[in-house]
Amino acid sequence: NGAMVGLNATANYLTVIGGQVYLNSALTVQAGSAYFSGLAAQGAITIQAGANATLDNVMWTAGKINNTGNLILSKTIQYAGDFYYYATSTSASLSATGSVTATDGSIFHFSGQGNAEGSYNNGTVSVEGSFATSADVNVDGVLQIAGGALATAKGNIKTTKDIIVTKSGMLIAAINSTAMNISTNANLVVNASSQVVVQGSLSVASTTQLGAQSTLIVAKGYATSTALAMDAASKYVVTVFSNTTSRVLNVINNAQLSGSLEVDVDASFTFGAGQTQTVMTYGAHAGTFATFSIKRDPDSVNYGTKNATVTRGMGSSSSGMTSLSSGMESDASVSQLAILPIAFLAYFL
Repeated sequence: NGAMVGLNATANYLTVIGGQVYLNSALTVQAGSAYFSGLAAQGAITIQAGANATLDNVMWTAGKINNTGNLILSKTIQYAGDFYYYATSTSASLSATGSVTATDGSIFHFSGQGNAEGSYNNGTVSVEGSFATSADVNVDGVLQIAGGALATAKGNIKTTKDIIVTKSGMLIAAINSTAMNISTNANLVVNASSQVVVQGSLSVASTTQLGAQSTLIVAKGYATSTALAMDAASKYVVTVFSNTTSRVLNVINNAQLSGSLEVDVDASFTFGAGQTQTVMTYGAHAGTFATFSIKRDPDSVNYGTKNATVTRGMGSSSSGMTSLSSGMESDASVSQLAILPIAFLAYFL
């Protein structure tokens, strides 16, 4: 109590193994590498720039991890209350090589900025800062992005419960990677001026719920959801490439349409007069988009029994914005694309 344990600049390793080590105040790792096993933590842990700390088989009950260096959570980390991780540098990293287990109702908080990866079981994983993953993040519970941003460049993000993006948060699947999948076995809930950008893939086993002022952007990725529910103040943004390569949101069952549709045309693609492009597929739909805009070329949107399409008018200019038409088109005249997960924004990357 009241003491500080640390590594100074001349030390290489500090190893604490066996029994139970109780930390009631503060631990600072200034340099080198520290390894802790059997730690019961109630105080703050600080890992400074250039230092490394490994926590192995730790029970965490209170306190915050302040990280400028590298933190590895090895084997099993258990906590009963809220677990706070604060990164004070973009180079800071958190890696869970084993699993992090929380009791239901407790929250694992990411804040600050840095890198995070690993497996987190039960409870809620709450991302409040800006984090990028280079490996898989598996959440056996709820993943909440609350005012921060979570991006996957090489890994996969998978949850067993809801993914919630709120407080102007952002969830991103990047394109420059071989594995960039975001999936949930429950709902994707986007609200409070938040965005989901799909440049990899997004898969939602239940319903994608777009709340007020929220945006779903399918840029260069694939998005699939069992159902879709759009608020009147929400927006769906999609980029079209060609009749065979457009990547859109595929809604397996019912799509409840509302809000606004914004269609972008990839610079490499010429959207010719009279051409039709699929912007969404669905099993059935109710409602229509209240507003419609296209950055280039097309000037009408049509609702078929299985998909929504846009068509460029015969004399429209390349700046084409706004007209909205409602009709029933036969599916034979449009390209029906089966697609995967919901993703995030191109300009963010």
